[in-house]
Amino acid sequence: MKHITHENKLIVNPMNRIILSTLIVVFAINSQAQSTIDSLLLAIDTNKVDTHLIDLYYQLASQLQKSDNQKSIEYAKKGLKIAESLNDSALMASGNLKWGTALSNLSYYYLALDKYMLCKEIAEKINNQPILGQVLNNIGNIYWFQNNPAVAIKFYRDALTYSNFVKDKKNIIGLNLNLGLAHEHLLNHDSSTYYYNIALDLAKSIQDSSLIGLILLNKTNTKQIRSDFNTWKLMIEEVHVYENYLPMHIKAILYNNDALLDMEAKKYKNAQEHLILANNMAVQSNSLFAIRSYLDAKFRLDTSMHDYKTAIQTHIKIMQLNDSVFNTEITNKTANFQAMYELSGKENEIKILKTTNELYYLKNKQNKLWFGILALVSLFGIIIIVIVINSNRSKNKSIETLNQLNIELKAHREEMTALNEELSMNQEELYEKNKNLEELLTQLKQAQNHLIQSEKIASIGILARGVAHELINPLNFINGGISILQEAQDEDAQLQEKTAFPLQMMNEGIERAVNIVRQLSTFVDQGNTSPQLTNINQVIKSTLVFLNHRIDLETQVLEEYTEIGECQCFPDKIHAIMFQLLINALDELKEITTPKILKINTSVTTINTREFIEIKVWNSGKPICDENLPKLFDPFFTTKDANKGTGLGLTLVYNLVKEQQGIITAHNSDNGVLFTVSIPKVL
Repeated sequence: MKHITHENKLIVNPMNRIILSTLIVVFAINSQAQSTIDSLLLAIDTNKVDTHLIDLYYQLASQLQKSDNQKSIEYAKKGLKIAESLNDSALMASGNLKWGTALSNLSYYYLALDKYMLCKEIAEKINNQPILGQVLNNIGNIYWFQNNPAVAIKFYRDALTYSNFVKDKKNIIGLNLNLGLAHEHLLNHDSSTYYYNIALDLAKSIQDSSLIGLILLNKTNTKQIRSDFNTWKLMIEEVHVYENYLPMHIKAILYNNDALLDMEAKKYKNAQEHLILANNMAVQSNSLFAIRSYLDAKFRLDTSMHDYKTAIQTHIKIMQLNDSVFNTEITNKTANFQAMYELSGKENEIKILKTTNELYYLKNKQNKLWFGILALVSLFGIIIIVIVINSNRSKNKSIETLNQLNIELKAHREEMTALNEELSMNQEELYEKNKNLEELLTQLKQAQNHLIQSEKIASIGILARGVAHELINPLNFINGGISILQEAQDEDAQLQEKTAFPLQMMNEGIERAVNIVRQLSTFVDQGNTSPQLTNINQVIKSTLVFLNHRIDLETQVLEEYTEIGECQCFPDKIHAIMFQLLINALDELKEITTPKILKINTSVTTINTREFIEIKVWNSGKPICDENLPKLFDPFFTTKDANKGTGLGLTLVYNLVKEQQGIITAHNSDNGVLFTVSIPKVL
């Protein structure tokens, strides 16, 4: 029996091995991080006040954000103070950004927001787009932590614009990750997955293990992943591959996930051991967010194990933590007036010093009087009593004055706090109003451009209709003259021989001119407010007539028309739709050297028991990028050069199709691009 007990002592719990190995790794990482910090401290030379010293302070601030955010704030302050003395705006913006980041890590969000707004103001003045991208991202994070993901998304998107412009890949990855988190919180699961995948692909492309692990860990929190235990477990194991590269507070969240997995598998002892590790890491990182995550997981474990007494204690801690966060936000709002506090403190010190000097003077005077009293007890006894009484009165008056000043100072502080809160609310309201005004101005400009374009088209139509009408009479005169020449030709054989070929050419020219005038009249016949019986095949052919001058000899036009008869539609709108689609197709064919083919066909199809006329326009040009296909019909979206396209053509086509209750689609097909327009046969 003793032998068995001895053997049991030699058996090492596998879970203990994991804990031991994890602690060794954490110690090694902390040692490596401390080594980096020590090397930076050794490089500091306070005798040389220059930008290099600022850069060292800022590097220390960044390194300490992973372990000690309080010290990070100290070094950010030192660097910012030197940057202000050198009047270097870029370094001042960076200092406020690092200071705000450390405050945000400590969950002092109101204080962090003040620093971020100051950083944003400086960065906008010097047009520093990398810093603008980072600070807008951090402001978005504050709104995220305040449980307002909808507002956070606006800041993330603005930040993404700046980061894409300067090609800041790490910030782009972080912004896509944040957008994924925000959309997941709003239950937009498709959008969330889309942004997560973009972030993960970019992180893998630059082989950043820290970002890869962080993205994978956040993906495990999605409802889709956690609904499948095996998928969730495999993804957590994949995150552990990158564990050594993660910051301490993220590791704490990772081990919380391990504990949740153990709870799902009913392995409560393993869950307890994982939570011990998570708690140590959360406390070491000093992150309230990580501590809250640990307490949530522990509360779930306590209830799962039916330990309700401990569960209640854990729940109380969660409530206390929430209260501390809110109290921290409210209390630290007044820290914006730190300079005022320091000045007030110095004034109090001066007043106390004056009072002390007065008391010291009175005591000296009192001692002198006592020495006199020893010699003249009977003579100066009364005088000594009066002096003592006066001294006490003076002391009481000084204390009363000091108390009154403290009350007034407290009232001023409360008044300044209220004014500061009101100013913050006004700034947020003003920001929202400016956003709304910018959106309204953009819409107004778009409407104005559309109206001008419509007026131009209408004017051209009126001019073309007049030109067509005026050309008919001269053509009739020429046709009459040709008829007379043909009669004279029949009477004179010699004349017939000389004029036969010229008359044939004139007849062909007149016929072509009449055809063009007829097509022009059809094309400009606009203004119909109700559908008309029209042959759509004829409308397409007339549109091709006007584009003959743009079709070069290398382009092969294939027309396949189904006999569909007349149908109710708006012929002018069909003209405009086909004109724009054919123009785009011909422009694409000009850019290629392979066989240039343009196919047009019509057919009749049935959609939901309703007959539609289907028009297909296919060209052999370059396929459209998959990421651009969903944006083809967006206003102002174009793949052409700035001086070749406005991005409104396909938007106009889309609107004209929708006005006729139709459908338009675009996709890559057979090494080319196919546009399909479906119009109801009867409106």
